[in-house]
Amino acid sequence: MDFKEFANRMETELRDILQDSTGGGITVALHSVEKMQGQSYTALTVTPEGSNIGMNVNLDALYAQMQHGATFDEVLDMALDQTDTFLGENYTVDVKSITDYEQVRPKLFVEVVDAERNAAMLGRIPHTDVEDMAMVYRLELQQTDQGLASVLVTNDLLNQFGITAEQLQKDAMENSAALRPVTIRPLSEILGAMTGMEPEDVGGSKITVVSNAEMLKGASAIFYPGVMDQCAEQVGGNFFMLPSSVHEVLLVPDDGQASLSDLEGMVSSINQTEVSPADVLTDHVYHYDAQERIFERGDKFEARQAEKEMASQERHSVMKDLMDRQKEISLAPKVAGSRAKADLVL
Repeated sequence: MDFKEFANRMETELRDILQDSTGGGITVALHSVEKMQGQSYTALTVTPEGSNIGMNVNLDALYAQMQHGATFDEVLDMALDQTDTFLGENYTVDVKSITDYEQVRPKLFVEVVDAERNAAMLGRIPHTDVEDMAMVYRLELQQTDQGLASVLVTNDLLNQFGITAEQLQKDAMENSAALRPVTIRPLSEILGAMTGMEPEDVGGSKITVVSNAEMLKGASAIFYPGVMDQCAEQVGGNFFMLPSSVHEVLLVPDDGQASLSDLEGMVSSINQTEVSPADVLTDHVYHYDAQERIFERGDKFEARQAEKEMASQERHSVMKDLMDRQKEISLAPKVAGSRAKADLVL
């Protein structure tokens, strides 16, 4: 069956089963769920009677299971397992509290995403551009074994807060640093903890990993106030930043041992083969100039360096021309008539 037939049949059968089991106190409806990182999907939203919160059953994911050999009854059972768990929890949300900024401010945190990939949604949500990335803002509702439940701050929600986008950005950055503190660790230390080996016995000794304590949506931690300077101090100066995922970034010292093109090739390859599409940040590499405190995309850094080199060469050329001209003047023969005239004046 095609996806439309599948979705309609799932809606009918899931509704019938849930209404029978709950005595009719359930609504089931098809919805389009818009999410960032290309993760939008068609859902069946299941809402208990009298509740102001429902759950979304991802029909795209279930249909993919059928494409890989599962039967309709099997994916229907998967949907029922999800709804049974949800209905057993009796979730409720105080909607008014979500729009009360003083209550939600401590729950704000920052997430960083690819600006181009999420351009359509960024037009409807407050965000801060950082090169070709964008920082967006979320409210943490709760963290469970299944993951983090959060609400994306939209323009409509911002208006209900009654604050400016600048205030939202400032509060979210300060709160993120406290709620989800940055971690800056050598890759060798992380690999050692994962493998049980000593850090000096594993690779990646020159690579530093920046994330948060949970290693969840932690790439944004590199943008916390003062963190880039902390990183520069730890790695010993300027560094390249490799966006390995939305969860963390890798830092490589700018010590002449790795070229920008090699690093970009590494990021692109890993994104294509190792990282889930939902977790991909960008394919670009970035650079931090610790002396001038400039964060920029790698190609902009190289262009800026080329301009500085050209300007230096031009200054050198002008100075050389002036020095050569001065030398020519000092070596030029003196005119006798001019000397005689000077003697008469004296």
